[in-house]
Amino acid sequence: MADEKLPSNAASAGDSVPAGDLSDMPEAFHAARGPKPSIFGQEGSPRREAAGVAVILAIALGVRLLFTYQVYTSGFVSLSELMQGTDMARYDETARAVLAYGWYDRSADQSPLYPYVVLPLFYKLTGSHIPWALALQGILDTVTVLFIYLITRRLFGRRAPVYAALAAAIYAPFVIYQGQLLSESALNFFVAAFFAVMLGGKGAPGMRRAAAAGALLGLAAAAKPTALVFAPLALVWMWQRAGWKIKLVALPAVAGLAAAAAVLAPFAYRNYRSAGEWQLVRGNSGIMLYMGNNPSANGSFKYPSGPYADYLEARTAGLPLSQKDRIYRDAAFAFMRREPGQFARLLYTKFRLFFAAPEIPNNISERLFRQTTFLKSAFFLSFGLVLPFAAIGFLLSMARRGVWFVAASVAAYAAAVILFVVVGRYRLAIVPLLMPAAGFAAAEIVRALKGLAFGRLVVVAAPVAGLALLVNWFAVSSAAEMRLHPKGFADRSHDAVVIRDDSNYTTQFGAETVGTEARIVKFLIVDEPLAGLESAAVLLKAKVEVPGQLKVTLNGNTSYVGAPVADTKWMKVRFGAEAVKAGVNTIEVQGDGQVRAFVLADDVYRFGRSMYSRDGATWMRDNLDHTSYRYRPTLHIGGHEFKIRLELRYGNAAGGKQPPAKSR
Repeated sequence: MADEKLPSNAASAGDSVPAGDLSDMPEAFHAARGPKPSIFGQEGSPRREAAGVAVILAIALGVRLLFTYQVYTSGFVSLSELMQGTDMARYDETARAVLAYGWYDRSADQSPLYPYVVLPLFYKLTGSHIPWALALQGILDTVTVLFIYLITRRLFGRRAPVYAALAAAIYAPFVIYQGQLLSESALNFFVAAFFAVMLGGKGAPGMRRAAAAGALLGLAAAAKPTALVFAPLALVWMWQRAGWKIKLVALPAVAGLAAAAAVLAPFAYRNYRSAGEWQLVRGNSGIMLYMGNNPSANGSFKYPSGPYADYLEARTAGLPLSQKDRIYRDAAFAFMRREPGQFARLLYTKFRLFFAAPEIPNNISERLFRQTTFLKSAFFLSFGLVLPFAAIGFLLSMARRGVWFVAASVAAYAAAVILFVVVGRYRLAIVPLLMPAAGFAAAEIVRALKGLAFGRLVVVAAPVAGLALLVNWFAVSSAAEMRLHPKGFADRSHDAVVIRDDSNYTTQFGAETVGTEARIVKFLIVDEPLAGLESAAVLLKAKVEVPGQLKVTLNGNTSYVGAPVADTKWMKVRFGAEAVKAGVNTIEVQGDGQVRAFVLADDVYRFGRSMYSRDGATWMRDNLDHTSYRYRPTLHIGGHEFKIRLELRYGNAAGGKQPPAKSR
């Protein structure tokens, strides 16, 4: 299909506008007025456009380098002292081993591009110096911003790309992940490059362009196999651009597929040499599928638990990776068939998690990085703002050539992730594809404001605002609920009241009791009548890593509780009714010098009634993200209110004593 030609009166605007598109009148108006002079050249001139792009890229690179510098020189655990058990530590170890011994090892269970190629290359260029390697990664991520500009330019003309690229330059998760030894920045780079090549040029992709796109897709798949979902959509796009003529697209399609296969072949051979098995990219897809689809799954990254999970672990112990992976894949499919209702609920949960604003932590806490760096400014964008603009942008521009390809690719990638497990970093690869449509919607709003076209403004801005409320509903509703219950919450049963100011949302955040000096203090407000109160208990949610005793104090009354090694669970410490008082009650938790307990905190509510001290002198109240790891702060954990509650028991309801029906 031949490219559409620009109308002569819109040449300076750079848009090819379908009839009835929301942007046709403003572009015609600006074209009629003629180009505006500027120190960068006339409006719409290549010189002006290049200067604007250079400014945006400078902003993007500056923000990324500044973030990496701030984190690396902060008081947190140095990036060179990576936390054991994280992907960052494993990637670092793998990259150093590649430089020392080559890339053949005994592993085939991780996506190979970043730990076996990209990071070793960065280390080779920087002498294995992590900050400088991250600086190179910042440059790579800045080039991704350029690709986003080019994609938007091809789809929407010259105005929307400015908004899309600027949004990408200050998008907080982009900035955070480029400052980590993680593969997300490399994945984003190759995904954006693939779409820039596919959408660039005139007409259907020829042999060279198809081969280049195929190679880029192969590299993206080597960074994350999920990127392979783009392949069938790319073939349909090429077919459409060729006027639905098979003979015109056959050879370019073969060239693209061959290039992708050629790129992936060395990785498959590496897996064979390393593990003795042919794995195209990585060999644990079945394991990940079962993680997201089993009786104990919660939709996010959570290792399976329960008797059957223990059975599978014992059954697969010592087996080759391919056999182990097949057993777990069969178990996942068996669960889907056996429990269709629970499987459907899990899919709904994962859909909600994927498209909701919060960034679910995995390896790092994005929220913590925002709290402890200059990214805490509202100037830096989040998923909860970009997604509504992008969704409305797609809806308003679907008639434009190429938009369906990008939108369908977003949907396909999202579906693939939702089938497995959802965390913040797993959805990051769709953001380069959301930015162009988000930029288009932003440009439409700005045009409507400039032209005082209030009808057009309502058409675009109202659905954006409505969708933003829906996407951010968790944060909005939590903030409203917190303000409606300033004294916390009272959960009532037939004979007891539980006072809390944390949510029932499951997190892995918190702080540790290390040594005898570390202390946790919690304030809870009792607004219930104390007449008829028989007993009380402090409830705390904790994980015990080293056994010992916990000292728990309620308003000066002390009780000790044994703390054997245990996974996360609620612990109950009993007190007499006399220990409780009306108003503010003070609860303290301290170790005996031997116990190492991890008391969970909640990142939903922030009443300001939780305090943590590592040394008994320096207290942290509002930001409980600082926890102890090797007796130093770390950037791995985040939270606001400790999961410490107060249970008031009024006796047996059958005996005539009822908890007071008092609202909070």
